[in-house]
Amino acid sequence: MNFNDKKLGKEIKEVRRELYEFIVYEPDLLEEGFADSVFSDYMDFPMLVSDQDYLELFLDWLAFGYKNKDGGTPFSQFLEARKEEFRPELYRELAKWKQSYLSAYRVDEILTGGGIILRDIFIRERKWLSCSGMDYDLVPGDVMIARLLQAGNWSVTLLNCLVFPDLVEEPLLQDVTSMREKIVEWGMSYSTWESFFRNQEEIMLTILCACFEESEEEDIRHGLQWEWETGIEIRRVLKNSRPELGHISPRELSFSPEGKEKLRLFFSRLERGDYDQPGLNLSELSRGIKTLMGLEGEKAKGLSWEQEKYFDEACLLARRMMARHFPLDIEIALFLWESYTHRYRPGFRKPGSWSAAIDFFLARTLGYRVTQEEVAKHYSVSTYCIASKIKNLEEFVTEEIQKAASTPGHYAGRRSFSDMLYLFR
Repeated sequence: MNFNDKKLGKEIKEVRRELYEFIVYEPDLLEEGFADSVFSDYMDFPMLVSDQDYLELFLDWLAFGYKNKDGGTPFSQFLEARKEEFRPELYRELAKWKQSYLSAYRVDEILTGGGIILRDIFIRERKWLSCSGMDYDLVPGDVMIARLLQAGNWSVTLLNCLVFPDLVEEPLLQDVTSMREKIVEWGMSYSTWESFFRNQEEIMLTILCACFEESEEEDIRHGLQWEWETGIEIRRVLKNSRPELGHISPRELSFSPEGKEKLRLFFSRLERGDYDQPGLNLSELSRGIKTLMGLEGEKAKGLSWEQEKYFDEACLLARRMMARHFPLDIEIALFLWESYTHRYRPGFRKPGSWSAAIDFFLARTLGYRVTQEEVAKHYSVSTYCIASKIKNLEEFVTEEIQKAASTPGHYAGRRSFSDMLYLFR
């Protein structure tokens, strides 16, 4: 009962299906449209395809917003090609879709039978949306990004729409309003929100794509935070001494040639789940733990030193790090030192000053609770020696990460640098 004219409702449902097929089965249209769209500034096409919500937003824009060489849209081409097949009442209704635009709506009420009452957050006008058969899980207050297509006394959408929680309403309203005010300053003015959106749809799309980018970054940060916290917990477990290992920790045994046999016992127990904890299944992380302890994985290529004092500092760094770090951590620290010396050829007099800075930098990144005073004492240097070099290391690592990100394969074959990037994110 979403339509007064049930026949119109059935026809429009079929038109939506045919229009969808009209655009998705045209590879050239998809490729050209994406390349010319705002979406391509924020994601590549495989990334877009992997996100169903944004893919449907793109297809909606492609149908109604993408202008071809003649200035028409795929929808206008579709409508003209099918004009003779549509009864006049249906054609007149579909022709109104040419004036549709993307806007943001607050879900005011969810009706039984597949209907929603929406309120445009910009003009405060109420709309009735028919969404029977559509995949929505809404609650009042949600913000829906939609292009409403007139269908008799109701509206429909081509595909599912983006839905955000109510917290998005105010910042979205502010962002779009701010952009409209800037456009006025640039000499372009629109008398209504409708005319603004019809002519400046890319503004809304840009804001939404920025939301996608922030969401992706948040997902990555969440994943990396989990990995980082898990890494700290793994290191804590491996530093604990164990009765079955002769009251020696697995970390200490990893540095001892005689400890390999005991470690085999440790890993056999680990892999059958003896050391699993709530939220930390070490049995599933066995291979990574072996790599951390230098027992598995490709060995790093030989390091090279342009000056003997750089080599001496590397030896000091390795010896002192063995007191609390793991073999993989030491490998990363040595590669960091080698890379830094090749780039800057630092001069120094007191042995241990750069080693202490690298040790503290790495320890802090790994989440160890250690102070500069403790590290300085361990290397017999002053805290000033450490503090004065930390900023240099931070800037260097940031540059190296950016370089690796912009130059695929630049560090191919240097596993230890890949590990450094994994840690210094």
